[in-house]
Amino acid sequence: MKNSIGVLSVSKFYHSAVKAELKRRGFQKNTAKKIIKTHKEIMNRAKEIGNSRLVSSYVMGSYFIAMNRSTGKLCFVFIQESVGRCGKLSVA
Repeated sequence: MKNSIGVLSVSKFYHSAVKAELKRRGFQKNTAKKIIKTHKEIMNRAKEIGNSRLVSSYVMGSYFIAMNRSTGKLCFVFIQESVGRCGKLSVA
């Protein structure tokens, strides 16, 4: 997939959020570099989807895959714990 401005900006957004969370959880500093390297490799192999509204979802999915491969942790654990930290979900 081409590195368009949209792809790069979404990648940068996810990376900045994840980098702060990795630091808070005490991961090594090179973990963020591993994630971005793996993410770039995945995006270079990804098929082009054109100018679509789904680009951010596509990038997010590849970034989560890169997180899983680089940290050895499941990425949904990051999300669940972050949501729990920000506020409780109410279930009716």
